[in-house]
Amino acid sequence: MASTQPRLQTCPNCHAAIAPRARACSVCKLEVAQMGAFARAKLAARQKGLGTTKIESDRVPYWKMVLRPIVIVPAIIVCGLVLYFTRPTPPPAWESLPPTQMEAARQVLADISTGKDEGYDKAYALIAPSAKDSKDSDDIGKYRQLFHVMNNYLSSEFGSDWMTITTLEAEKGDADLIAAHIGPETLHLRAQQQTPAEKLKERGSHYAIEGVDEFNIADAADLQKMAGITGVLRGEAGQGAVNNLQTILSAGGGNRHESPMHRKLRILPNLRNPRSVVRRTVLQAWPLRKDPVIRARLEQIATDGRYPVDVKDTAEQVLKNNVPDEDLIAAGVE
Repeated sequence: MASTQPRLQTCPNCHAAIAPRARACSVCKLEVAQMGAFARAKLAARQKGLGTTKIESDRVPYWKMVLRPIVIVPAIIVCGLVLYFTRPTPPPAWESLPPTQMEAARQVLADISTGKDEGYDKAYALIAPSAKDSKDSDDIGKYRQLFHVMNNYLSSEFGSDWMTITTLEAEKGDADLIAAHIGPETLHLRAQQQTPAEKLKERGSHYAIEGVDEFNIADAADLQKMAGITGVLRGEAGQGAVNNLQTILSAGGGNRHESPMHRKLRILPNLRNPRSVVRRTVLQAWPLRKDPVIRARLEQIATDGRYPVDVKDTAEQVLKNNVPDEDLIAAGVE
């Protein structure tokens, strides 16, 4: 038998049970007469909200598409500018230089002694800005050539490890000069203060090398030319042709403005070679007979049986300053 008990109604607002003859919800007080209309309105509002959400998730409004780059791009630019202008200021170049003259001289010689471009470039970084030519695009190339000549000379005379026998001392009478003793050779490096006067008390001393007295950067261009000639000659005709060229250059005599180091660089390669040295080259050493390196080489020639007798005798004559004037004139010695 079907039940005759009336079905309980629930409030569409708060879902509370409504008594059969009640006029309003006992919880939210919504009148029973208004519950039907309230339920229909609530259903319509829910359906409208779902539809709107679906449409908006499928399609971005045009105004939002336009607004995004207008806002984002300037924001990125502003952030970039802020980062650029608030970046840490790099320390000045002089702050990375050695704190003493002795250390500056030691570092530059150690870098040169590597015999490689990487070492030469490190040595170049220790050269004072006042000694560099900012208008010369090949300034570093000229210094590389100069450093190469220095290392080649010192390696040939004293071995590739010449830095291990190098000693440094301050030159008496010149506060900017450091004397580097490599065997019998002595080079003079000028090391000067680079810290600005107003920063000296706060930051301390920093030194760079102004130059090496015996190796002038002004001569680098000529050294580059000669290196190119010997390089091509060695590649085309071999080392024998280079030795012949060195013999010609050493015996031919230099110009009247030739520096002592230039004369040494010109004649020493030939003096070291018993097979190609000639008497005229030994006579070319006469103006440098008091130079410790030249004296050491002439003494070695005078006692070395590999050298021709006339060359040995001439070396002894030069050492004793007992060379006839006519022989010096004939050899082109001024």
